[in-house]
Amino acid sequence: MPQVSLLATLLATVLSFVLGGLWYGPLFGKTWMRLVGMTEVGMFLGPNPCWHLASVPVRRLASSGWLDRCGPTISSSLVPSRSR
Repeated sequence: MPQVSLLATLLATVLSFVLGGLWYGPLFGKTWMRLVGMTEVGMFLGPNPCWHLASVPVRRLASSGWLDRCGPTISSSLVPSRSR
């Protein structure tokens, strides 16, 4: 049975919101908008981000469960075995 830390999942969810808000806001918001060719008016003409924002906690929980179940298998296949 997988052991998923709900506290870690909640923390990852909150941190992704905070870091994303900082990254696309005061830190690099204007530079990002200029590089992708977006205007401040055009930001509000696109799709509503509510579905994306609502799905973030579900996706974090699913990925943490997947990593808990498959993580040891994946990491052991990436690390070369030492023969003595």
